[in-house]
Amino acid sequence: MGSLSQATLPQEYQAELDAALLRQPEPQFLHAQLLKNALSVDLGGSILTPPGFIDAGAAYSSAERDRFVLQATPIATEAFAARVDFQRRKGDVVRLNRPKFTNSTYTLASRTIASGKTISTSAQVPDSEQVEIKLLRVGGPYNNDAADITPYGIESFDAQFGLHMKKGIIQTHLQRDFDKFLDSVGVAMCDDGSTTVYPYGMTAVNDATSKGQYPLTYEQITRVSRGMDEADLPKFSTGRRMLTVNPTGKRQLKDDPQFARYAEFHREKNPLFPGWFATCDDFEIFLSNTLGYATSSPGAVKVYNAQAMAPGALGVGMGRAPTVRKSSDDNYQETVRLIWLGDLGFKVFDNRFLVNVKYTEDAA
Repeated sequence: MGSLSQATLPQEYQAELDAALLRQPEPQFLHAQLLKNALSVDLGGSILTPPGFIDAGAAYSSAERDRFVLQATPIATEAFAARVDFQRRKGDVVRLNRPKFTNSTYTLASRTIASGKTISTSAQVPDSEQVEIKLLRVGGPYNNDAADITPYGIESFDAQFGLHMKKGIIQTHLQRDFDKFLDSVGVAMCDDGSTTVYPYGMTAVNDATSKGQYPLTYEQITRVSRGMDEADLPKFSTGRRMLTVNPTGKRQLKDDPQFARYAEFHREKNPLFPGWFATCDDFEIFLSNTLGYATSSPGAVKVYNAQAMAPGALGVGMGRAPTVRKSSDDNYQETVRLIWLGDLGFKVFDNRFLVNVKYTEDAA
């Protein structure tokens, strides 16, 4: 005969839920922080519910709780050449000018005006360049299955029951979607550098045939710095430019023999001491887990893309601030449907101010 157990008498047993939330590993979304600092905005608006809506359950966590903070240093908004307020404009496109200097001849002989020579009266016109930024209506969350933006929904009847408050669940997921969208846009903009600096011996992604073949080195960073100096690119108010790498790049630089020699007797640069990675050569170095990579062929090696930036590379604009929106179709106030929506503009104003820095993944 069978004994009494969960298998033989399942009606006597039920799974129980605990209100404590486990952690979900999440990146910091460094580029989202950069953009939000520049706009001085975050996802605003509270989730509005109809009268009689009962939201039962324990409080839910915030979107930021689970994030792995690699970089605590404040992000400089000097990266942005302009922050455009579209609410004071007549259209959804704003154009900005910058001087375009013409190089001619600058020798003493060419500029010396001989006695009695008639000076030309034919005028020339100084030149100019123009860039534009367009305001777009953007929103989320995106649904891959529907290939469209679709709302999160809350049923009023079901909200009376459950372990956690439904508004908190939705708010957390909307914030995370907003932040990841901004981060993705920021990474893509900063990947649009006019030049690329490879490790010595590497000239293209497909040159990588094995892991660890071309690590990030101190020498490579000095070449990036030299190139930006030779291009007359400005520096931030800190006296340095900005370089964003992933943790693989940090580890490779830490193990670089040339860097180790330079850092040996300098506590502020020695990797044995905390905080050593804040600066290197002419750069404030930032860490991000959301940087992109390409895969070499036929080697199938990840080639990471670090981003060097001078102030003034990017532009950003805002019309209506991003906020949580509720659908007017609420099934007689029984179903709350929610998205985030805002009017934002993003633009690389000058990709000469951006440099891509390549290196391969570790061997192990």
